[in-house]
Amino acid sequence: MIPGFVDPHTHAVFGRWRQDEYEARLRGETYQSIAAAGGGINASVRDLRARGEDELCALTTARLREMLGWARPPSRSRAATG
Repeated sequence: MIPGFVDPHTHAVFGRWRQDEYEARLRGETYQSIAAAGGGINASVRDLRARGEDELCALTTARLREMLGWARPPSRSRAATG
């Protein structure tokens, strides 16, 4: 048996993925340059606010179902910024 860890910072309710920004950071781009190009947290807030409640519920339900299938320890989920 190996111990599991609780994911300390999970946002299940969100619109757009930010993996492109993560990849940009890995390439050495600064968070400021990403934000200046239209990305960052402000882009996520705009995207979240542009989506309807039904769409956000559907996206969140699908994410949580996928997480349940991972057979992983529990997550503490927070509401997204917006």
